[in-house]
Amino acid sequence: MDVTIGRERISIKIVEEYTKNKITVQTYKLFLDEENNTMKKELVNTSVYKPN
Repeated sequence: MDVTIGRERISIKIVEEYTKNKITVQTYKLFLDEENNTMKKELVNTSVYKPN
């Protein structure tokens, strides 16, 4: 998902890591410049789940 605020774009990135005993999901907010280069990366949330 991308959102544009003025000249700055914000993108959401989700990183999933699967292990035998758990699933870890990290959500990041990326601040992008006009050329889509990441200017800042902010961790928003980390969730841990047990697999079925």
